Amino acid sequence: MGSLFATGSPIVNDAIYVNVSKENLGGALIHTTHGDNLATNEKDYDPVDRCDDSLLAIIPKRRQRMYQVRDILTRVIDKGSFFEIGSRWGDGAICGLTRTNGYVVGILSFLVVL
Repeated sequence: MGSLFATGSPIVNDAIYVNVSKENLGGALIHTTHGDNLATNEKDYDPVDRCDDSLLAIIPKRRQRMYQVRDILTRVIDKGSFFEIGSRWGDGAICGLTRTNGYVVGILSFLVVL
């Protein structure tokens, strides 16, 4: 199994004095116990209503069929806020930072062939 993160365990230890394994580095527990907030339930998480019926036409009913992740992003993120990282990595990966209702969000998507 591969790993992708911005820094390694030694840097996290130096910054917040917590020993964390490579496997747990990107998990919710490490992030929510050191400054970020974890919602107690789904209703507390995102009050923004981004209901868009066109999303139903983008995502195919058959899971084996491909779809364009960028078409979804343009409908759910704040307009003009997507900062793509590694756009030349290939068509199979989308990585970047954006805003949703003003909040900074990281986007990481890989093409998965079923």
